[in-house]
Amino acid sequence: MKDYEGMNGVPTDISLATEPGQGRDGALPRNAQVYFVAVAITAGIFGLAHALTPAYAVLAAEVVVPLRFQDALEALLVLGPKRSEAAYTDDDLELLETVADQAAVAVANAEAHRRVLDYARELERSLMIRTNLAKFVPQRVRQLIEESPEAPSLDKRETDVTVLFADITGYTRLTARLAPDDLDALVERYFGAFLDEIVKHGGDVNETAGDGLMVIFQRSNRAAPGRPDEDHALNATRAAFVIQARTLELNEEYAGVFPAIELHMGINTGLALLGATKLGGAGSQRWTFTATGPTTNLAARFAGSAEGGDIVVGPVTAERIRTRFVLEALGEKSFKNVSQPLAVYRVIPPGIYSGVRI
Repeated sequence: MKDYEGMNGVPTDISLATEPGQGRDGALPRNAQVYFVAVAITAGIFGLAHALTPAYAVLAAEVVVPLRFQDALEALLVLGPKRSEAAYTDDDLELLETVADQAAVAVANAEAHRRVLDYARELERSLMIRTNLAKFVPQRVRQLIEESPEAPSLDKRETDVTVLFADITGYTRLTARLAPDDLDALVERYFGAFLDEIVKHGGDVNETAGDGLMVIFQRSNRAAPGRPDEDHALNATRAAFVIQARTLELNEEYAGVFPAIELHMGINTGLALLGATKLGGAGSQRWTFTATGPTTNLAARFAGSAEGGDIVVGPVTAERIRTRFVLEALGEKSFKNVSQPLAVYRVIPPGIYSGVRI
């Protein structure tokens, strides 16, 4: 009788319960009762190898062949007595070892394939979650989280930004004309179309409030360190005109479905506290990533002073974009909570005057 066992009684070679006898050469006995028993690969289970003995008895096992792959036991091939009642020969056992080696590779490959599929499904799920979250999380926040997932730097910092506010002109009249569901559908269609254009120009939609959008533009990664950065002021202005153009296109597309709308916008550039702000009390809290301070407040005031279809900018924004856009001076205006009047400008749409560059 051959009976070779490894650590903890786990068979490391063929275990034969009967004396070798005569059998077919070069072929797996077709009249044998064959059982394939998958065994979980854990040290704890193999430490209880003797617990397998009753299972062998139930199966009337005469031969137990370990399926090994790279020193790991993948499974056991268990054969009962031959139907011919003949004993297993050395040739039978040699063939069984060959079959076991090939089966072990197949089992290992199947397990590896399963792990790959599991990983692919998890990756697909993660990408789906990331894609959906991208609709709600500002681009800069996503970048900060990707750079440092464990501890993203969301603390407020004084940052040079350009803030754009866009409001639907005559929104109060729209609320009286349209059913709430229709008004929500209008805002969703239009603002959804604006989102792609805003992202293309480096902006982050910070919040929507019924009839308006707040968008933050900040320093471009392409800007040279140590040099005044004009990119975000220009990008905000370009985005504003693209939004106006998309509004005209959507008005034509949804003619007869929604009433035509106009947007008035305000843009302001300057220092703001950019970072996470906690809202709510101890029982209910949420965090929002926003730019706070006079720069943001003035951008909202400029938008409120703009006529339908106009884009009004403050003096800092005007200085940064004046080489690329034509500006119409609107004089000095007083704004709430601002001690001194400020010079404001209307940005002329590109193409109205020759020589305008965007």
